[in-house]
Amino acid sequence: MSKIAYIGPSGVFGGVRAIVAHLNGLAERGHDVTLIGIDQQPVNWLPVRFPQRHISDPGSGYDIVVGTAVPTWADARRLTTARAVGFMQMADWLFSPKGSPGYTDTLKAFLSAPVDGVMVVSDWLGKLANEAGKPVARIRNGLDTALFSKDPIRCDLPLPRLPLRRHA
Repeated sequence: MSKIAYIGPSGVFGGVRAIVAHLNGLAERGHDVTLIGIDQQPVNWLPVRFPQRHISDPGSGYDIVVGTAVPTWADARRLTTARAVGFMQMADWLFSPKGSPGYTDTLKAFLSAPVDGVMVVSDWLGKLANEAGKPVARIRNGLDTALFSKDPIRCDLPLPRLPLRRHA
């Protein structure tokens, strides 16, 4: 059994639903899972089968910490001496206008993030992560929680790099 934490928001949107599905599925399979929230309120709009903590008191001793958005990846690294993983459901920098400080700073954070690998939900995000030199694992947006295992989670990074063509 692994001790796993996800760092993420608690608002009412699809990304949170995916995070909760991951954590509920892992908890059902016997893993010790926690959501470390970056918002003031916990997830209270979905059924959760795991404890929630605030980022100001995140707990410790995690085997794996998953940052669920680029801005949480540095916290994921800080909270574990084991494996820190980034989870990309979308390109976070696209929340800001191109060329703006929010866009530029988030893209730089993505390119230099100290995570051991990146889980992505689309091929183009995988290509971006791979181009940035990050080992990539492609996961589905829809979850088959029957595939979750009670055994300790293994992550054999680095994974094969995606073949890319450069355009002039």
